[in-house]
Amino acid sequence: MGYECLLALDEKYGTELKAATLILGNGSSISYSSKFAYSSLYDEAAFTDEEKQLFDKFDTNNFEYILRKLFQASEVNKVLELDQGKKVNSVYENIRLKLIETIRCIHPVMSDIDPATVHDKVFRIMMDYRYIIDLNYDFLLYWILSNNGFLSSFPIEENGARRNVFQGSPFQYFYDGFRKNCGTHLSFDYDFVEEEIRKEEKTGIFYPHGNLLFVRDKFAGETLKIKSDGDLFDVVDKDWEKGYTPLFISEGTANKKMNSIRSISYLNYVYNEILSNLTDFIVIYGWSMGDCDTHLIKKIFSNKKIKTVAVSIYNENRELQAIQEEKIAIENKIKHYNKEIAVEFWEC
Repeated sequence: MGYECLLALDEKYGTELKAATLILGNGSSISYSSKFAYSSLYDEAAFTDEEKQLFDKFDTNNFEYILRKLFQASEVNKVLELDQGKKVNSVYENIRLKLIETIRCIHPVMSDIDPATVHDKVFRIMMDYRYIIDLNYDFLLYWILSNNGFLSSFPIEENGARRNVFQGSPFQYFYDGFRKNCGTHLSFDYDFVEEEIRKEEKTGIFYPHGNLLFVRDKFAGETLKIKSDGDLFDVVDKDWEKGYTPLFISEGTANKKMNSIRSISYLNYVYNEILSNLTDFIVIYGWSMGDCDTHLIKKIFSNKKIKTVAVSIYNENRELQAIQEEKIAIENKIKHYNKEIAVEFWEC
């Protein structure tokens, strides 16, 4: 079904969703492909015992952290003329290849997306949100918003006149802040984002845990977004091969995720400036609010401006008691930080 179920939500709440916030969790990706229903990317990768020892040594399952450490060690070795057998380079390459191979196995290709689930009504609904917060590392949201071939134009009212939209790029209706040209990448423009937030004309898209679209600069560590008109997987793989490290946090406890967030300026900005200032109406699609995300739960729902949260619940082939227990658990987590929030549930 994919994001199509948001249509029913639009029928239920109507204009209340105008300028609301949409938070996308792993369940939204699973709705497009069951391949995303895995427990851990780290567990899926076939690491050797030696490679696992590296992760254990630094007490992390964060690929970005380990790959960056290996790349930096390799650069030090070059300067000091150490590791002539290039053991560090070999381990870096093995982990990189296993990570990209695992992601390719799990992540569907663009042609797997059913065109019937990506149409103008879905796009129009998403365009109405003030913010879209994507907690997933995958390409799905990017594909849905950028794939003109699946979208037809439709009329809207503007200043008393009707006109058709989608004549140009869909991204004229959205912004993610990555717009400064850096050769094969785009860098984040903080001033531009602040201006767009003030204007309240477009939908802002942010990734609190990073995304496959992002890498970190080899030396400065700046967050960069890849540019590609072709196979995104190939571009990602070539970037990692060159020493750009992936920027997505899909593993670890809430505390470990917070350590990564604090060390990366883009993630730190999203966490402190965006998540703490979301709209008074929030829609949650496919986010289970597990213990590994308590840092996000606290930051988002401590905002006293929030009045209503509409949470998706998956009911198919589930016992009523299990559904009720999940609802109670989610409501308790939200109200722990703000008892005044009205928590509602919708089936998807």
